[in-house]
Amino acid sequence: MIKKTKFKLYILSAVILIVAAGILFTCFPGKNKRIVAVVNDIPIYQEEIAFAATGLRLSIRNEWMNTYHLDSAGFSWEKSYNGEESALSSVMDKAVREIAADKLLQKLAQDEGLIKAIDYPSIQKQMESENAQRQEKKSNDKVFYGITSFPESQYYDYLNQNLRLQLIRELSGDKSLALSDKEMQEIYKENLEYFQHEDFETVKASVEDLGLKEKFDQYMEDMLAKADIQIKKPEVMEEAVKKAVM
Repeated sequence: MIKKTKFKLYILSAVILIVAAGILFTCFPGKNKRIVAVVNDIPIYQEEIAFAATGLRLSIRNEWMNTYHLDSAGFSWEKSYNGEESALSSVMDKAVREIAADKLLQKLAQDEGLIKAIDYPSIQKQMESENAQRQEKKSNDKVFYGITSFPESQYYDYLNQNLRLQLIRELSGDKSLALSDKEMQEIYKENLEYFQHEDFETVKASVEDLGLKEKFDQYMEDMLAKADIQIKKPEVMEEAVKKAVM
């Protein structure tokens, strides 16, 4: 009787393991399928590429139409003009680099403890939490700034803009990001019109603010130039871009 009971327990355990494995197989491949590229091993999801493609759509279309003297009827996303790459290929290339830059920014923010998780599913959850808080504040007549509910692409931009400002503040606070007196004077002289020809001491804080932002952006550009960007699922990415622009 004891042996039969043990045998049944073994069978039950095996069934549980098989079911668990099946659940994992069902869940994770679907999630992984959405990862179309990586930058320094940081996953880039197809939704992120679609956001960038949507933002680039009009500028690329206008650029192609002006360059090749096309009207709306003559323009094609997939056609190659004068042997150059297609407009669709251009959107994909620029979208990948744009999102790669965003992911590097998010990773730096994560390293500084400004954000816990930077994979896109986690960012979606953060958006849902932010929207819920805003809805609650609106219901209770509490003050909040901006819209009541973010669409996904708009929240993504909002998050990255906030992380950039927080990183500049954080890095300048511990002097990881700093300007020399010479750099301050150069920034001031190069942007006299921007500072309305006020004397240096009057606008010193604004000079530093502008200089730190420029220096941080240059640092991120250098990081992107050295980054290892790999396309993992070109077909899935192309389909996501087509849906975003066509």
